[in-house]
Amino acid sequence: MSLRLQCHACRHFEWGVIDADRCAAFPDGIPDAIWLGEADHAEAFPGDGGIRRAARTAEERADVVQLRHSAHWTRDVERVAHDADPFGALVLAVEASPFARFPDAAALGHAWSRSEDAVAALFVLFRAGRIGAIATGVRLTIEQLELEGCDYLDDKGWLAVGLRLATCVDESALANVPAAWSALATPFGSPYLTARVQQILLRALRRVLPEPPAAAEWVEAPAASALGRLRDGPVAFRFAAGRRIGIDDVHLLEPWTRVTSAKELEEELARELVPGHRLHGRRGLRAVARRSDGDEVLFEGETLAAVVRLTWAKEVDPRWPATDIFPSVEEWATRRMRPDHVAFSAREPRAIAFAFRSAVALSSMAARLPDAARWDWTVRDSPWYGDYLWGKDGPLRVRVFAAEEPGRFTLQIDVVGVEPAAGFDAEARHLGGELLAALEADSVEPAAPEQD
Repeated sequence: MSLRLQCHACRHFEWGVIDADRCAAFPDGIPDAIWLGEADHAEAFPGDGGIRRAARTAEERADVVQLRHSAHWTRDVERVAHDADPFGALVLAVEASPFARFPDAAALGHAWSRSEDAVAALFVLFRAGRIGAIATGVRLTIEQLELEGCDYLDDKGWLAVGLRLATCVDESALANVPAAWSALATPFGSPYLTARVQQILLRALRRVLPEPPAAAEWVEAPAASALGRLRDGPVAFRFAAGRRIGIDDVHLLEPWTRVTSAKELEEELARELVPGHRLHGRRGLRAVARRSDGDEVLFEGETLAAVVRLTWAKEVDPRWPATDIFPSVEEWATRRMRPDHVAFSAREPRAIAFAFRSAVALSSMAARLPDAARWDWTVRDSPWYGDYLWGKDGPLRVRVFAAEEPGRFTLQIDVVGVEPAAGFDAEARHLGGELLAALEADSVEPAAPEQD
């Protein structure tokens, strides 16, 4: 079996996702054959939607390594209680009643696939004598830690992890079950280091053994006395689940806007998808945003976000409609919406906005602003924005919106009804500076303009 993990060098691998091994070709999880190197994904693989392995540059690798570290550091680390984990609880139940009926293969397999308890997994594999699988899992873990940039030479904590794992790569070393069990199951220093190593090791073990050993192999195994009971052994650690970012948490940037006909778009998507398309058969895809200048629509699902360029025709080729898949709405916002906004805004902007703080109340701002005859400053009421200050001179419009937090506001200057003239950006920024000074603004920073 090749231990050169090919996915980390591919530009389609999702480095920002730490809860699963995912990529653009396989948003539901990379198949074992590709992950373990049994299939070269430079060639076609069933279900990949035509996306193949593509090399990542050295500069890109540095960026994604940092992305991976950041994704881990933003999560809290939690202890995994054996009795609260599906697989750990099953093992404890067998320990408590060793003469009860053994759990069947289906129950074991279901618990194994959902478990986050690396210690319970190792406990069962050691007792079942699956030494070869453990050795392979350790080698895969070492390989992945290296690819993820956990540099043993620059951090004493990772150095200790590397030294300890290196003692368990040979089956002969693992034959000393008490010593190997202590090396792999005992926490690796800090909870952070332990959670990261155990997470990778557990996934590696499941890659090697998609189904766990039958209960008869480990309940009364010869190695049982050497390990004692799981209840009395070390604890496992995991990274807490990340908060799911939905479309309601994202401030949309033009040309992306909220959809107004979600049902129509969802029905059209279902009509265009044919067997073989990467989204065919998925349920619960909701149309949540679309580009104002084309037919691209963002659909949000439970495990992914997909940008689909609808063709508005009955398709027969699974390559169409063209689709880009992201692991989450948050990833879509970072990797698609913001670049789209930059490209769309490369021409002279139609609006600029500044967020700021001020001790001046919105109702008192009109009296402080200059050129009252020119702008005719007025406080208006809107069902969308609430009370806001408004002034207009020809196509040029100025508005001040109050934020929910007291003392925070947004000043927006835009062009209405016509294309902005050359130099609008410089003119608007100069005007904005005058207005912000009159409002005694501080903590001023650029903001995304409100879209009408």
